[in-house]
Amino acid sequence: MSVEVSIIVPCYNCQDTIRECYNSIKKSVNNVSSHEIILINDGSTDNTQFILNGIKVTDKNVVVINQENKGVSVARNIGLKNAKGKYISFVDSDDSILEEYYTRMITPLKENLSLDLIICDYSSSGLSKEDILNITIDNIYEEGLKSKGSFEKLRGYIWNKIYKRNILVDNNIIFDEEVKFCEDLGFNLIYLKYAENAKIIPEKLYRYDTQATDTSGNSNKKSTAFKIWDNLLSRENEEKYKNVIKLEKYKYIIWGLCEQLSEKGKIQNKDYLELLKKEKEFIIKNKSLLGKKFELLYRLMMISPIFVKYLYRIL
Repeated sequence: MSVEVSIIVPCYNCQDTIRECYNSIKKSVNNVSSHEIILINDGSTDNTQFILNGIKVTDKNVVVINQENKGVSVARNIGLKNAKGKYISFVDSDDSILEEYYTRMITPLKENLSLDLIICDYSSSGLSKEDILNITIDNIYEEGLKSKGSFEKLRGYIWNKIYKRNILVDNNIIFDEEVKFCEDLGFNLIYLKYAENAKIIPEKLYRYDTQATDTSGNSNKKSTAFKIWDNLLSRENEEKYKNVIKLEKYKYIIWGLCEQLSEKGKIQNKDYLELLKKEKEFIIKNKSLLGKKFELLYRLMMISPIFVKYLYRIL
């Protein structure tokens, strides 16, 4: 029998949360005709592997894969490589979903075969966000690049989305294993390039746990996010999109350098600062795409990075 949805869960030292995560998935996915839950143990050093093996014994739809610790992107790619479902879903091992999650997310895909992506809202105590709209978007690549309002949900996060596996396979879309920060952004933007439309539903069907996320001292990891835009540029042929992508890349460089100045007191990636100087004419010419905040940060950085060090957090 064919598998309708593959649920990929990367697991690392999650002995305290994985049972609740799995139970919420199982309760929700029972409403789907066929499914598989792929649990990837990413070299855990606690009792995670023991718990996963116990889950597998009691559930024939569970696949457990063990690997050395290689990071979340490698774990998700292993899950994608082994997935057999028509649809792909990602859940983090410290999160949970509501019982109606898969019914509400998969039904629109079955009713409207032209839909390529389903996105839901999420609940979280740690993220400030606006409620999203109940809308269908046709030009999702362009809107995802703009990233304003509800369209921000197009490109951010992977766990509140359902993807079509054929689009991923046909276009060789996987996670860049060298990117250690915002890896979901890179994955989503490339997916949007090959997808045609998406539906955003307003229900908060996913519970995101911000407490388990370690973001301290991440300025070096954040610098790897610049590669996202190079990956996207390598797939892009249209000049109008290339300019937007380049500006988004420069925004991320500005942001990353500001983070380094704030955390370390100095710029560690001086090559990126030189790139911003070299591209000054292009950046100023297209400053409207930067936005007022990033334009100001850029101008201050060109005068002296020391200004940014003291003003970044209050702007």
